[in-house]
Amino acid sequence: MARKALINKAKATQKFSVREYNRCPLCGRIRGFMGKFGMCRICFRNLASKGEIPGVIKSSWWLFFVDKLFLLLYNAKPYL
Repeated sequence: MARKALINKAKATQKFSVREYNRCPLCGRIRGFMGKFGMCRICFRNLASKGEIPGVIKSSWWLFFVDKLFLLLYNAKPYL
């Protein structure tokens, strides 16, 4: 966890916009911030594995193989 003083410092408006930086709202981490999801990579991974982020699924080579096998056997159109 980040120190509360540093979290409050990041929330304040800076004199120059270049000095502003992103922090994870859950843990306060500055490195590994994913702007698309608004959190760090560690919190993203934890929430995604629990299924709490809608639209995000864990990729798996096994599922990729099964999909390709299904397409070959049944001549179906891919849904991607």
